[in-house]
Amino acid sequence: MTRLDDSSTAIAAGRARPWRLFDRLTSEDIDTIVRTHAAGTIQKDLAAGFDISVSSVQRVLRERGDGHRGGRPGLDTERG
Repeated sequence: MTRLDDSSTAIAAGRARPWRLFDRLTSEDIDTIVRTHAAGTIQKDLAAGFDISVSSVQRVLRERGDGHRGGRPGLDTERG
């Protein structure tokens, strides 16, 4: 049975997709994504570099990042 056959069987049986995002990325990958994004790398470039979608990069940053939301560090200004 090929991997594709196994995936089709899993989907047909109603089970979760076997290649979840955090199963595909190592802890080192996640650390690199968080660290390089904090250093200024844009999400589109991270997605291309790790062969994942931009929304997956956003998910990694949301779930494993520093909690910063709304742009890159240093670009947000408080409105008075």
